[in-house]
Amino acid sequence: MFEEPAQPADFSDRRQPRTITVVGVILAASLAFSYLLAYPVLDALSSHGVISPASPAAHDELFRLRCLFYIFLGTMALLMSVAALFRWASRRQISRIDAIVDAEDSPQS
Repeated sequence: MFEEPAQPADFSDRRQPRTITVVGVILAASLAFSYLLAYPVLDALSSHGVISPASPAAHDELFRLRCLFYIFLGTMALLMSVAALFRWASRRQISRIDAIVDAEDSPQS
């Protein structure tokens, strides 16, 4: 009737993701997001009359490429900043945990 409590998972053999893999995923996500904003969103705004369909922004390929480039740079900067923030917070937590362990291991006089 009563089940045994589950054993905690052993993650000691788990590898950390490689930096190049993480950067590749961030690049792909940023490129996909910037493409979606520069092309389909601009088309939707044009077709619904939010921006004039006759405006150069609606059909100008150079404008769309410029939008794609700036959105890509902004998204990359944002995602890399978030990644740096997470890395900093992780290192800070690890150093706090190490300080606690060191305090417990040192002999009390």
